[in-house]
Amino acid sequence: MSLSNNFPAIKPSLMLDFANTGSLDPRVTFSRASTGTYYDGVTTAKAEQNLLLRSQEFDNAAWSKNRASITQNATVSPAGSTTADTLVEDGTDGQHFVTQSVTLTAAPYSVTCYFKAKERSVGIISFSSFRVNFDLDAEAVTVSSGGPTSTSIVSVGDGWYRCSVVGTPTAGATPITLSMAAAPTGWGYPGDGTSGIYVWGAQLEQRSSVTAYTPTTTQPITNYIPVLQTAAANVSRFDHDPVTGESLGLLIEEQRTNLLTYSEQFDNAAWIKTNTSSSANTIVAPDGTLTGDTIVMDAISNNDFYLYQVYSGWTSGVTYTQSWYVKSAGISWVQVTGSTGTAATNFRNINITTGELGNGNYPSGSVTVTSVGNGWYRISVTEVATSTSASGRFLLALLTSDVATRLSNVDGNGYSGIFIWGAQLE
Repeated sequence: MSLSNNFPAIKPSLMLDFANTGSLDPRVTFSRASTGTYYDGVTTAKAEQNLLLRSQEFDNAAWSKNRASITQNATVSPAGSTTADTLVEDGTDGQHFVTQSVTLTAAPYSVTCYFKAKERSVGIISFSSFRVNFDLDAEAVTVSSGGPTSTSIVSVGDGWYRCSVVGTPTAGATPITLSMAAAPTGWGYPGDGTSGIYVWGAQLEQRSSVTAYTPTTTQPITNYIPVLQTAAANVSRFDHDPVTGESLGLLIEEQRTNLLTYSEQFDNAAWIKTNTSSSANTIVAPDGTLTGDTIVMDAISNNDFYLYQVYSGWTSGVTYTQSWYVKSAGISWVQVTGSTGTAATNFRNINITTGELGNGNYPSGSVTVTSVGNGWYRISVTEVATSTSASGRFLLALLTSDVATRLSNVDGNGYSGIFIWGAQLE
């Protein structure tokens, strides 16, 4: 018997299988008053990238040495590990450096390295026609050759500076060179055989902006992130799982308003930061732009580390949901908790490397964690306001472990934290 004999005689006249068709039947009307976001299951953006090998192992053969040697693991790095090396000059007259050759195209690249003064306090980054001196004592930059698009020297604590050069090289094999100098300008000089400068965390990216450091070993790294799309008003959205790409069908939601201000600018004063500091535009965010920020715990012990924004229209009996996109920048746990205008004893810990829920007493279903790709999670917490307040708030706390109580005192180290983007209160 033919399989077709089992088919129904009546065919559907209106196809509503949006997950498979990815389109609306022309007889279906659809409207939405504002823009809306969704994942199309296809579009990605370049996220973390480092095209250098052995980016913090300058003793490795991937790095050639010229009139210099490397003392491995000589001091504590900006990440808190004893992995920073010393670049030591020899006793000859000339340039003292390490170098790695990479094939580049005629496109914008950024080269960065962390330097810390030892006997020498001038670090140098060179590639293509560009050579730039960084005076760590004066926090000053001198362009010695070429015309780079931009340069920067940024203090990251404990005497360390992240130095960067951005420019468009001539296409072809290009040495990426890290060296030192005995004076704020110049390059070559007679070495004494013992003096040097601390180096750590070299990075090469094909882009015109510097992003957060990504270490490498035997292979270069280029990560990609699913890009959150924006549909215009009255344009339907066919949503997809950002991780698997699975079609989820037509996305229909009630009207939403974000009650927060500066939702992507956590360095703004609207965000109250307790025992934490922020750095703007350090990582590619879920929408594919370089707008993700870093929040770092201060270097203090036995304390609380959190951030929040005050909403003045908090009304008793109204249900509120706050959400954040977060990614680990050295810690694995955060905590969501209420404060003014909520049941302030409620909390829940979230592991932002696995997406799993930890300790806490928020009711089941009031905290959700959704992976959106490349290590990013969207965390949300929902609660009914217990009082009317002109300073209603939710808190996002940074933790070092799955603590058992709300805002447990933990120890900060001055460099570990989270990446954050896209806060919303509805």
